[in-house]
Amino acid sequence: MTTHLTFDSPSADQAYAHAPELDQEAADVARLLVSQELLAASAARQREALLRQAAVDDRRWWRDGTDHLRNIARVSAQGLLWFDSSFPHHTAGPWGPDSAQWRGGPDSARAYLCRTATPSTASPRPSTCPAAGPPSTAPTRSPS
Repeated sequence: MTTHLTFDSPSADQAYAHAPELDQEAADVARLLVSQELLAASAARQREALLRQAAVDDRRWWRDGTDHLRNIARVSAQGLLWFDSSFPHHTAGPWGPDSAQWRGGPDSARAYLCRTATPSTASPRPSTCPAAGPPSTAPTRSPS
């Protein structure tokens, strides 16, 4: 029997209520990730890029719900968790990257991403936190 730690996580509607438009954010993050600027940027700036990329990947999974996109979202969130474990002084909030909560199951890193990006933790991008759960609870897209 496998036991996973559980804790509250915002719904997708709450997590992405004020997020930038997905395709534009994805393009902005892609430009940032390939820029020479990021190579010389501070660890805080690099962390922001990882956070934004993880959120974009998670939102893509929420939108399309494929196993492939879920795996990408998990890997991106895990990358942020590993970065924060290496540079914990750039993190905020009540649960640090070394907390046992973030080792509890396949979506624990995505939950970490959510918790580090919520307004209560004073993260620079509170609108980009993911929510764990099945894509069937994903927010519906409004007509353009």
